[in-house]
Amino acid sequence: MEAEVDGADRMAETAPAETANPVETAGPVMSPGLGVAGGLGAAFELKFQLTLDHAAEIEAWAHRRLSPDVHGEDGRYRITSVYCDTPSLDVFHRSPGYSRSKFRLRRYGGSHRAFLERKTKQGDRVQKRRSEIGADELPILSVGATPPPPEWVGRWFHQRVHDRRLRPTCCVTYERTAFFGVAGITPIRLTIDRDVVGVANPDWHIPHVESGHTLLPGLAILELKFHLQLPELFRELLQLLPVQLARASKYRRCVEMCGLWTGEIRPVNASDDASPANDAELEDDAAPEQHAAPELAQPEHPASTETL
Repeated sequence: MEAEVDGADRMAETAPAETANPVETAGPVMSPGLGVAGGLGAAFELKFQLTLDHAAEIEAWAHRRLSPDVHGEDGRYRITSVYCDTPSLDVFHRSPGYSRSKFRLRRYGGSHRAFLERKTKQGDRVQKRRSEIGADELPILSVGATPPPPEWVGRWFHQRVHDRRLRPTCCVTYERTAFFGVAGITPIRLTIDRDVVGVANPDWHIPHVESGHTLLPGLAILELKFHLQLPELFRELLQLLPVQLARASKYRRCVEMCGLWTGEIRPVNASDDASPANDAELEDDAAPEQHAAPELAQPEHPASTETL
């Protein structure tokens, strides 16, 4: 990357004609993280932190090469997620057995439907599992509530959060702009998250957040999502992006901004990520496969096509 060339100049140098589209885009496609269990191969996400001006440039680039998500207006919609943690914040502290997976409740826009999700990461490799329920079913997850019937679609989530002593901790809402395409035979997605706001939330419901803590003032989060290996289209885009990947977590930022943890952050032991519980968590929904890491270092309701 040429240090003396700014983002706008680099964008102009690499942009093809408006009619060029290196990636076939034919209808909504499943988010890579959700496609692992379907046998599409290991999924990866690369995350970058951008200024709002830079994010606008990348969005313009995506409009020329990918298709906007069919949900929302021109690919834009609001996501609201409630993250779960233990009373001692083991997920936040990445305690052994809690360092890879996040369990969350998610809503798109003002929908009356909700999604129970588990997102598991190991480095840049990601896997997701989700189930759709009515928002009025969320109280079933409360401690002391009548156990759900065996056939309830969210029973797996209920069992996991109670086995791990997880409870709602905070709520994060943001505007997402999403694009999709197909590289070869596998889906790819590019998402840009702006206006990220967080509040404390101890209840099993997804609130409509009207105000809260601004978690990333003046910044946006870009995520590139793909299977098996970095697509050529994203390889081209890397020339326009920061050299360093972002490791920012919306959840961790929300905990800090809401004052839910004000003490010293516990050190992370490198062996924590190798815990058997975490390894099982990453593999338990996937078919046997060969994993190939990318050469570096998520229509969500868009639910059928989406993705801290």
